[in-house]
Amino acid sequence: MWAGPQSDGSIVAVLFNRSPAAANITATFSQIGITAAQATVRDMWAHVGLGTFTGSFTTSVASHDVAALRIFPVASTMAEVSLA
Repeated sequence: MWAGPQSDGSIVAVLFNRSPAAANITATFSQIGITAAQATVRDMWAHVGLGTFTGSFTTSVASHDVAALRIFPVASTMAEVSLA
């Protein structure tokens, strides 16, 4: 996997599958520089939003193929912040 920050705060992640069979590949948000608990994922090839996910995103990648994703951190709201 390769991941890099964009000027708008999103992360572009490219998930590589070098194996001879399809594989599930996971992008763990904390490992690619996203500190928010949730993030919205967009498929850059299909030009579609895939939804909002917590902690990570997993997708099936065909043999010798890649998935190109743009991942947008979801900002916390005051309702989610614990003021202990």
